[in-house]
Amino acid sequence: MNILEQYVKNKQNPQLMIDLFKGEWSSIVPKVDSGGFADLFNDHRINLLASEIDQGFSNKSILELGPLEGGIHT
Repeated sequence: MNILEQYVKNKQNPQLMIDLFKGEWSSIVPKVDSGGFADLFNDHRINLLASEIDQGFSNKSILELGPLEGGIHT
């Protein structure tokens, strides 16, 4: 088989990326069908922190360790 036949040729979208791990997600991922059960992307503590720091998270670098499936985002 030619290796070029293995490349994806259709337009990429978030659902295709989530489907790479279909059936393995724990998180309910916003705007896609992940099949997850845990609402980890709606953590009120992150919104509280954003309201307490100057200009939220804009123009800041953040290192997050251990976010599970990227479940903490704003």
